[in-house]
Amino acid sequence: MHLHPHRTLIGASTLTLLALAKRSGLGRALTPRHRIIPLALLIASGCGGVDDAVDLTDEALGAAVAASDGDATLACDWSPHPGYSISSVTFEIDPGMDAAPASEDMEEKCRVSESYATRHGLAGVQLRITVNGRAALCTVDDAWHDRPEAQALVLMSTLGFQSRFGTTTSPQTGAWTTYPVSACGWVAQPLPSITSTPDTAIGIGDFYAAPTGGPAARRVAFTAPHGGGIEAGTWEQVQHLHSLHAASAHFWLVRSVGNSARRWHVNSDDLSFKSFRGLHELHEGFSPTNGEQVRDQVVGFHGYTPTATCRADALIGGGAPLVLRQGLVSAAALWATYRGVAIDAIADFTGTTRCPRGVASENYANELSDFGEGIHIEQSMTFKDSEPRRNALAEAVARYLLAYNETQLTPALGGEASSALSDKDVGLGATWTVPNGTRVGSGSAYGTCQSSGDRGHVDWFVREGAGLLRAGGGALVCNGSHRFEPDAGFQPVSYLNSTGAPVKVRVVGVAYTKNMTAASIQLKATLGAI
Repeated sequence: MHLHPHRTLIGASTLTLLALAKRSGLGRALTPRHRIIPLALLIASGCGGVDDAVDLTDEALGAAVAASDGDATLACDWSPHPGYSISSVTFEIDPGMDAAPASEDMEEKCRVSESYATRHGLAGVQLRITVNGRAALCTVDDAWHDRPEAQALVLMSTLGFQSRFGTTTSPQTGAWTTYPVSACGWVAQPLPSITSTPDTAIGIGDFYAAPTGGPAARRVAFTAPHGGGIEAGTWEQVQHLHSLHAASAHFWLVRSVGNSARRWHVNSDDLSFKSFRGLHELHEGFSPTNGEQVRDQVVGFHGYTPTATCRADALIGGGAPLVLRQGLVSAAALWATYRGVAIDAIADFTGTTRCPRGVASENYANELSDFGEGIHIEQSMTFKDSEPRRNALAEAVARYLLAYNETQLTPALGGEASSALSDKDVGLGATWTVPNGTRVGSGSAYGTCQSSGDRGHVDWFVREGAGLLRAGGGALVCNGSHRFEPDAGFQPVSYLNSTGAPVKVRVVGVAYTKNMTAASIQLKATLGAI
């Protein structure tokens, strides 16, 4: 983007900036907008551990800078990396950012000089800036300018400055007083428990929880990067899933205090692994499996504002194939019936416009998921404000994806897989290896049930290289003989492997019973050569 040579300088009484850079680490090729440059934590002399409060007063910062002796290398005792202390920062409004289209989200972004960004590892990170006591985030944009002196210069758009710092005052011409910079920490300190409230002095909290069920369970992550006052209801959804599936999945949550969307929202395509400690921890414990029997999959819960052409309760998007996302829609409809609520969810956006879909490869859910197959769920405000409805959707998504990513059931070709629980719900996940030239089909027995109120759904998927196709499946109902049988529209499996190599056929299913006193129900799937 072309940057104008003349900029308006704006004045203020207080400015501090907290640059939150941390260890990089996707371990894969990154796009130019997310390239990682050599990292340095920006820190000030006298930083304590992660539990210590950071003093952001001008006096304290000035003393820290003076003690640091310019660019002397220092380290916080909780950090794996050393960094630098910076002496001052100047803030300006950039007309080039003002002129950018709305689709570029410039109100969330800022720029620093190229040489300065390179020196201090600021590509793509989130900066926490405090102006007159109000803190906000901005993402360092990749269209950097440069200054010969390589000073700590921060550029923002007029809208970004006004919305982030809660003022409608037009920027006034005049130089800023430069202020020292403090940097020792992440965007927020991690919370001690999932039910904790962020420190109001900071205004935002970051939380990560690893699964307690061992390595075999670490295949799915449920996340809410915009919880609290940013996109209300999403934190509570993932917290609810944690109460149900703490042993089986990863969880990452960000929660803010108050009505704070304009201060803290960061586009999902821009979230930096170097700025959020919880997201970093998620990455460290969650690496793709490159097409083996299991999937590594990240789910993000979000909120959106419906339009005339995009009005569903929930939009099931992300980099995951349409056939998998449609399976989630079916599971949501099934579970909504069980919970007694209504869920209008769509995965096929044909004919819709301006629907947020989360398909960019830079979306953190896609970057962390095998084959880039993340799940990005947008929910309308009225939907996510309803606890029964949002929880029903979250439960459906969790049960379906935990079954899809199941690793324990791996029957031989021609065998069967079944799953039974002494509870009101049951999930099924199994994988078969099908040799090249083999045609396979599904059987007609799908398990036992208790009453006409019992429902189920199964899908067969075939992984051909990096591609995923649906080989059959559909809804199941309980018949008079207490057996699950296909409902209308059910598609039996008939698949011929002509790829020239073995393929994986994977079945995923969910079921429930209305009879709360039932001892058990069983969901079963079969596959054999035909």
